[in-house]
Amino acid sequence: MVVDVLLNGEMIFENLDLYNKELALKERFFKNGSINKGKNILKIIAKGTNPSSVNADKMGLDYLMVSMN
Repeated sequence: MVVDVLLNGEMIFENLDLYNKELALKERFFKNGSINKGKNILKIIAKGTNPSSVNADKMGLDYLMVSMN
């Protein structure tokens, strides 16, 4: 699956290709965008699929770790 990821309306990943031949953990770190005190909105927008994928109309998110360093 290819996605755009926005944090509080700001693009942090554009055309992020999440395809992997095997089921695997993927870590992504973003340098732009900011996490506000209180409510924040993370939006993941499905845009398409990688040509190598078959039946890739689903995406799973097991966990989201937020660290304010």
